[in-house]
Amino acid sequence: NPRPMGTPDDILAQGMKFYGELSPETKVFFRTMLDNELLDVLSTEGKQAGGYCTNLGDYEVPFIFANFNGTTADVDVVTHEAGHAFAYYMSEPVVPYELGLGAMETAETHSMSMEFFAWKYTDMFFGKDANKYRYKHLFDALTFIPYGTIVDYFQHIVYENPEMTPAERHAAWKKLQQE
Repeated sequence: NPRPMGTPDDILAQGMKFYGELSPETKVFFRTMLDNELLDVLSTEGKQAGGYCTNLGDYEVPFIFANFNGTTADVDVVTHEAGHAFAYYMSEPVVPYELGLGAMETAETHSMSMEFFAWKYTDMFFGKDANKYRYKHLFDALTFIPYGTIVDYFQHIVYENPEMTPAERHAAWKKLQQE
C-alpha cells in the first residue's frame, strides 16, 4: 500500500497545486471547494465510512464526503471524487443535476480521467512510493474496464427484457462474468 505524504491538509494543498496547474477552470473549482468547506474528509469518531461525491441542491454546489485514513484512497478522493465534483460544477449551470452526471459508465469517465490527469503529480502526492501508486492505479483501472463493460451489457439485457425473472437475471449476470 503506497502511502501518501503528509497530513490531510498537505494532501488538500497538493490537490490545490494539481488543480491550479491543470487549467484556470479547475483552479477556480478546487479553490471554491476549499474556501466553501465542500470537502468533509477528516476521519472522526462515529463518522460513516466511505467516500463519495454528491451535491448540495439548495446551494447548487458539489460536495465530497470521505474519511482520510493514510492510504491511496486519500489521494483518490482528491482526484476521483473531485473529478465527479468538477463535472457537476461545470454542468450545473446548464444541465439539471439529475441529467448531468449520468449512470456509472458515463460518470466514471470524468472521475477516472481526472485520476490519469493527476499522474504527472504522483510524485508530489506519494514521494518515494509514486511508482508503487502508479502500478496500483493502473492495475485498478485495467481491472475495472471488464467489470464496467459487463455492467453496461447487463443493463442492455435487462432493459430489453423487462419480463426477466430474478433467476433469469442472475443467470444472465453469471454468464457475462464467465465470459
